Amino acid sequence: MAYPPAAAKRLVRMLAEAPADLHVQSLVEGENGPRGTLERLRPEPGDLLPRDGAPIAGFRLTLIKGMGNSRGNTESGFIRSVDDAVDRFHHGVVAHLGAVDARTGRRV
Repeated sequence: MAYPPAAAKRLVRMLAEAPADLHVQSLVEGENGPRGTLERLRPEPGDLLPRDGAPIAGFRLTLIKGMGNSRGNTESGFIRSVDDAVDRFHHGVVAHLGAVDARTGRRV
């Protein structure tokens, strides 16, 4: 991955239109690194950097959503809430990332 501060800044820039409650976590070899909501990370992307200087292997993006508690097709149904969560994550997060080259971490 690129120079860690640059990678964190680039990710936060790419997620400029993503929901503020998106959780971002840096991943380091064999363990999880620092995490925070996008709202908190926008002014300070450096908070994603591991304190020990370990290289960042990637990032985990999580959008938390409550799920329905019934099976039916109603608005509060579990299946509908899963569909809504997937749509929200795709439209709010994935669509803003675009195609990224896995080797360089750069947009293609």
